[in-house]
Amino acid sequence: MTAAKIAVTVPRNTFLAVEKRRRVLGVTRSAVVTAALEAWLADQTMTSEERAYLLGYLRQPETQAELADVRALASAALSSWEAWDEKAPRARGRSVSR
Repeated sequence: MTAAKIAVTVPRNTFLAVEKRRRVLGVTRSAVVTAALEAWLADQTMTSEERAYLLGYLRQPETQAELADVRALASAALSSWEAWDEKAPRARGRSVSR
């Protein structure tokens, strides 16, 4: 992979916070900037609907009560499933019940 050098200006507080965190994580400044740019590019591939959905949850995240309701519903749904047996032989190909 070839690389291109860039120069950017960021607020000093942002720079100092990034420097402190990247040192803790043991990553290079280039790795941090690359990750940020890649995350920005990924965000640009979102549809306007996906972005609105995400921003809605960021503005108003689920409450603990809502999360508890979802967990209870998932638990109830999963309680009817058969136990997973890793040692059971697995069928090959498609199985069709008639």
